[in-house]
Amino acid sequence: MTLPNGASPQQMAPRGADFPSAFPMSSGRYAEEEGNRFDFAQIVSILRRRWKAMLAVFVVVLSWSLYRAGKVEPIYESQAMIEVSIPDRTSTLEGIPGLEEYVKEKKSGGDMATQVTLIQGGQLRDQALKRLSPEMQEKVKVGLRHFEASAINDTNLIAVKVQALDPESAAQYANAVCQEYIATTLTNNQRRSMGAIRYVEDQMQKVRSRLTQAQGELTDYKKQTGIFSVSAQAEALGSRVGAVRSLLEEAQAERAATAARLATAQSILATIPKGNVVPAAKIRNTELTGLRTRLGELEVERTALLEEFQPTSVRVKNVDNQISAIKKRLASQPDTVIEEYREDPRRQPLEQEIATSTATLKSLDARIRSFQGQLGNAEGAYKNLPDQEYQFIALSSEAESLLKNYNLLYEKLQSLRISANARVSDGVLQSKAVPALAPISADPNRRIFSAIAFALVAAIGIALLWDLLDNRIYSDDDAQRATGLPVLAQIPLEKRPERQLISNTGTKMTPVLESFRMLRANIAFSAADRPIRSLVVTSSLPNEGKSTTAINLATAAALCGESVILLDLDLRRPTQHVLSGLSNTPGFVNIVSGNCSIEEATQESSVEGLKIITAGSIPPNPYKILNSDAARQTIQKLTQMADLVIIDTPPLLGLADARLVASFVDGSIMVVSCEETKRRDASRASDLLHSTNSDIVGTVFTKVPHASAGYSDYYTYRSYSRSLEQGKGAEAST
Repeated sequence: MTLPNGASPQQMAPRGADFPSAFPMSSGRYAEEEGNRFDFAQIVSILRRRWKAMLAVFVVVLSWSLYRAGKVEPIYESQAMIEVSIPDRTSTLEGIPGLEEYVKEKKSGGDMATQVTLIQGGQLRDQALKRLSPEMQEKVKVGLRHFEASAINDTNLIAVKVQALDPESAAQYANAVCQEYIATTLTNNQRRSMGAIRYVEDQMQKVRSRLTQAQGELTDYKKQTGIFSVSAQAEALGSRVGAVRSLLEEAQAERAATAARLATAQSILATIPKGNVVPAAKIRNTELTGLRTRLGELEVERTALLEEFQPTSVRVKNVDNQISAIKKRLASQPDTVIEEYREDPRRQPLEQEIATSTATLKSLDARIRSFQGQLGNAEGAYKNLPDQEYQFIALSSEAESLLKNYNLLYEKLQSLRISANARVSDGVLQSKAVPALAPISADPNRRIFSAIAFALVAAIGIALLWDLLDNRIYSDDDAQRATGLPVLAQIPLEKRPERQLISNTGTKMTPVLESFRMLRANIAFSAADRPIRSLVVTSSLPNEGKSTTAINLATAAALCGESVILLDLDLRRPTQHVLSGLSNTPGFVNIVSGNCSIEEATQESSVEGLKIITAGSIPPNPYKILNSDAARQTIQKLTQMADLVIIDTPPLLGLADARLVASFVDGSIMVVSCEETKRRDASRASDLLHSTNSDIVGTVFTKVPHASAGYSDYYTYRSYSRSLEQGKGAEAST
């Protein structure tokens, strides 16, 4: 690729510049990828930018933290250890009617979590406090800072920790809590055992009375009838009746559960209408794209009409009606449309469940009928036995059952008496607490380190929050994310007015000149297939440096040997005649109006190869002038007269001039001012510029501090280039 004057892009680039092999023209994707990636350099940049605020916050927070640390009282910690061993005494009580609550109480109190809760309870701790002397009680009440009971993992040990201002009171209180726990569990165990003993004794008395009566009735019956045993047939029938009844009860329970599942599935299925369908595939609504494109065109047209007509005019109202109609259509259109439907997938598993449950119910009904028939036959045969034999079996069974119950109660009673007499507690004191020799909060280095860390975190947090709330652009990464465009060059900030314009310094190597050489080279790289002959320079708002950028870019291109025309189309606030020291008339407006020719309006500048056409007389309606055929033809002629035409236009926000001019030139660049342009303004301006469908080359980041722009080593680079030139001169002389 060659430039219009025959030079290559590498020749246009400043010495020492290193360009990528492919210029990032896919700005939208580039910005998106950059936004999704964590950039540590950006964090460092934010911290450097907010270092004053960070320092102030760090000093204040550190001072407050150290002051608070100095006021902290020394706290001492003591720890006692209890081994919890709860024997399973419920096995001797299970199966005895009336002791269900006692068994439940013993089981629920046997886990470690319950024991820890008991120790941490206020009642036990109050009782433990009474074990201490009055003087020590007062020390605990005043100096206690923390109490904790915790189970040690995978063991039956409980650690009791006490933190207090006095080490002796901490140790004594921890031991007192352990002793009170041991005494409380001992008392509770004895109370429970004595209650169970009284109940079992009462039950044994009742069973003994019933057993004596049943045995007496059986003896009298034997004497009266002379029957002392039953036949084997009667015993077999009794066993058969019991077995069939058990099977019948199991089948009836299973049928009840199956019927419940069937009813649940049927109720859920009733809420899903038959034939109900759900979306199977969705695609994006293509109609929305066309409507949004048309809406953008109408908004641009309306902005242009407002330059010439009132909002109440017929033409503006017609456009407003079209915009309103399109917005209504956009509101009514879904983002996606359904391409395919399928039957509701929730019905199939429910229908399968109903079919399975129905089949199971039928099978269970058949089994129940079979068991009922067998039970009826067995009971009928059992009742057909002789009445005397039937009565004998009933009396014998009752006497045997009561005897078994009495023997069981006797065994349980003996076990309960042994447990009550053993006086066993649920805990044993494994290690006593001893007074601590040093406080746990006495390490000054740890307190200082914690204060510094807290102050540093607070300072960084405030800096990041402040930067998040600040909407201004501070770096080229911010500019890329806000505009979605690549940054072509960073223009360093020059506070001295005489060094802001390249025309004042000439070919003298300065950061400003090198940055604009870089800008010109990057513009050439961005259009490898189609060279840019006409270029619009604009910005989002005034005072971002677009006019200075335009004249410096034109000057840099001219110094490289190109034929350049600088055209001032900011017909509302023209500036180029002031920056170049030329007359504003005749100018572009005079050319379009036919008052002069292009040659008459073209003025020579102090830089060889650079010609300037000022704005000319300020018209009453600048947009109408720029939208005329004469304006387009004039720009086309100027493009044919020079290698490069640079056009200075008004800002994008609030005015349609820049968008209009950008629509009939080869490319445009947007100027973004460091620490001045807001992200929202830059984003809106970029969107407006994209709506023109013109070729947007990128952005120029202006007013960048020297350190941020990477020019801190500029003079070192210049000294290095001078030494190379001196070395070459010495070799030539020899």
